[in-house]
Amino acid sequence: MATSPQTTGKVLTAATGTVTLATGDTAGIGTAQTGAGNVNTTAGTINASAGSGGLFLEEADGASFTVNALLGGAVNVLNDAGTLTIAGLRARARGGDLGESGAG
Repeated sequence: MATSPQTTGKVLTAATGTVTLATGDTAGIGTAQTGAGNVNTTAGTINASAGSGGLFLEEADGASFTVNALLGGAVNVLNDAGTLTIAGLRARARGGDLGESGAG
């Protein structure tokens, strides 16, 4: 599996397959629930696991998500259009907030 850094505010596009985003116990995915701080995706399936830094994702057109935040990390998923499906949501200590869906 190839890995590379994903810059917030840029779009991670995967037309087919699964996108997996993961960090260690104290790190996060994205930095804030804003367009500039989110990790933006256009994909069919996204698996995301973050530490206490939480995860901040924005999906362009609907996707199937599995998300996991450890050690009190927040879970924020924004969906711009289409159907957003979230399975396997887990948040420990505090957190577990889900964002909103623009459509669907």
